[in-house]
Amino acid sequence: RKRSLLAGATVVVAAGVVLLPVLWTWLGSRQPMLSNSVGLHLFNRVVNEQQLHDEEGPATRHLLALLEGKNPRGVPHWEIREQGRVRELSYTDLEPLFREVALEGIRKDPWGYLIYSLHLAGKVFVGDPLPATPWGNTIPSYPRLENPPLVAFTAFSLARRQSLERVHRVLWPLLCWAAIAGVFLGSLLPERLLFLALAWAPIGYLLASAFVEAYNPRYNVAIVPFVAALAMIPL
Repeated sequence: RKRSLLAGATVVVAAGVVLLPVLWTWLGSRQPMLSNSVGLHLFNRVVNEQQLHDEEGPATRHLLALLEGKNPRGVPHWEIREQGRVRELSYTDLEPLFREVALEGIRKDPWGYLIYSLHLAGKVFVGDPLPATPWGNTIPSYPRLENPPLVAFTAFSLARRQSLERVHRVLWPLLCWAAIAGVFLGSLLPERLLFLALAWAPIGYLLASAFVEAYNPRYNVAIVPFVAALAMIPL
């Protein structure tokens, strides 16, 4: 009974973390959602990443007409937004259009979408996020938003950073495989529920990312603590 109460309390708290922002958004906009950019990300995942769309779908035909015959497959949403008559659309018109185009592609080949998502989750899991790191650098500087560094940046700092990157590229795939082995070994131990809970967090996160977002290895940064903990089991 104590375990059931604990599990129930955990589920309620986890659901509350998600539902409270959704409720807040609904009160302000009458649209229950966590984000207003789902359509753009899903478009990138389905049409850009997997190059899947339904030419016969009404939303897809509308987008193709706006693009004046240009093929949207393999093109990220931020480039599509600058092409043809798509430039004339407001964000409130653009996001639902892109979302429906992506959903039409999914409905055309749901099994292909599912299989590709599983493959993409595994690809992100073992991916090297470091090449994508410079992409996140902000070129313009806003002084009121900048915090002065605690330690000055030097050539020594850069050399240490590059050394860490080289170590990461070697160790990360090994840690991933050790974590997978740790899940199987942990399921044989008395604390199996703890190990399965530790495994479910990164699995759920990777699957959620793969279903709605194109490949970006920097997304695996969030699962590093879980992978490191599970990798210690076989070691």
